[in-house]
Amino acid sequence: MEPKLVEHEGGTAVGHDVRTRNQDEMQPGKGRIPSLWERFSREGVAGRVQGKRQPETPVGVYSDYDSDHTGYYTLMVGMLTEPAAPVPAGMKKVTIPAGKYLAFRAEGEMPAALIQTWIAIWKYFGETSDVKRKYLVDFEVYHAAGPVDVYVSVD
Repeated sequence: MEPKLVEHEGGTAVGHDVRTRNQDEMQPGKGRIPSLWERFSREGVAGRVQGKRQPETPVGVYSDYDSDHTGYYTLMVGMLTEPAAPVPAGMKKVTIPAGKYLAFRAEGEMPAALIQTWIAIWKYFGETSDVKRKYLVDFEVYHAAGPVDVYVSVD
């Protein structure tokens, strides 16, 4: 999987979030991400969020990193929105900064394909010295056709 360097326009997203870390997510019964996605579906977040960008696109937005891929971070699961979109009660808004990102594509059976893509991303940055990860805001875009594009902020 060879990533592609892109200039992304940035944006905003609205949804629910959790604070977690990868070590916990890899332990059965301790991960919080599966229940966050279940909540997204159960509460009909896609239908409740106003001002969605077209096409309507679910996203996972990683922010508030404590350190690197081993530390705590916040994951918000929601919808891409227009910047002025109102935030429904109990939800949050996060800004995805414009800038340089390395784009990776996860294809195949989900969530296994996405987990394997993140493992490949950690390995890529652990072995690549010419590209530095920012640990500012990273995000996943869930396409209706099935693949997930993962954008990792870089210097």
